[in-house]
Amino acid sequence: MVKLAYAISKVVVDEFGQQEFLRRLSDPLWFQAFGCILGFDWHSSGVTTVVTGVLKQALNEDVHSISIAGGKGKKSTETKNDIPKLAEKHYNLSSSKIDNLLYASRMAAKIDNAALQDGYSLYLKSFISEPHAGIISKSKSPDTLNMTSIDSAENQKICVELARGDINNLKIICI
Repeated sequence: MVKLAYAISKVVVDEFGQQEFLRRLSDPLWFQAFGCILGFDWHSSGVTTVVTGVLKQALNEDVHSISIAGGKGKKSTETKNDIPKLAEKHYNLSSSKIDNLLYASRMAAKIDNAALQDGYSLYLKSFISEPHAGIISKSKSPDTLNMTSIDSAENQKICVELARGDINNLKIICI
């Protein structure tokens, strides 16, 4: 699977460039199809981390000009060490840009766990506003609260005001 991921990635990068390859990886349908082609279960909730782990092994900075930091499980904690090593070794990035990447990594993890309250965790997305290209699931819930939605701007504002305010006010609201 690593050899196949290497070959497919090389073809996409050679034909369309690194930006297009990254755009495709961020598309949940393309990413899921890529995982299927690599032989992973099409409905596996872990396909994101497994495919990303395979890509981390498959991608060669000298060939693809793309690197992956972190990983699944305990390897996810290596992200803060991987980013500076890769940035300095292969990309000659300034300490300011490295700090920005570390911040982006932390924020993406927080968004993943807090901003989309639907009971699912999502991976491989940026942050700020509507970081996902799509969410696909067997079931829909009318109770899903998508705090990353443009339509949730007022909810976002109120949450920030509540978080910055007096905690006693929150206790009163909750009762």
